[in-house]
Amino acid sequence: MNKLFLLFILMQISLSQGPPSPNLVNVQEAKIKLRVGWNLISPPTNAVLDTSTIKNVDNNTLWTFSSNKWSKNYGASIPPGQGFWIKMSKDENISLPRKTGYQISKLQINDGWNLIGMSAYSERVNDIIGLFRASILWEFKYSDKLKRYVWKERTISDRGSIYEGQGFWLKK
Repeated sequence: MNKLFLLFILMQISLSQGPPSPNLVNVQEAKIKLRVGWNLISPPTNAVLDTSTIKNVDNNTLWTFSSNKWSKNYGASIPPGQGFWIKMSKDENISLPRKTGYQISKLQINDGWNLIGMSAYSERVNDIIGLFRASILWEFKYSDKLKRYVWKERTISDRGSIYEGQGFWLKK
């Protein structure tokens, strides 16, 4: 009886965590797998990411976008919720202390394009677009594919999700 109860509790914990992130490597700490080439990511916890700790960055190529301006920012600290592009010369895992995830609803979203990122939880694209009353959301998959979701008449035909540590574009 006790073994059955323990199995039930473990299954409930596993199911409550939702689907695993494609970039998530370890549940005890936030580890994001960066692959050779371009990656669009974001710190998934309340910890700030010191980008100078990422070793295999191709020609120090790390770009952020804020207030309608691009900045080359290798070596900068990236705050939670900010998405960024990073080009890698080799695969690498980066680690952040596992703290609570920030609330995506607390992010400052400007009119126009925003390069932001997902917290420690996954969210449906519909929910993100609805929350910010955005018109377009773009996500980048490692396969070098951009996927666009467009808000039309309160629906989106493709019901995708954005996962922990994933960066994405949002147009308000």
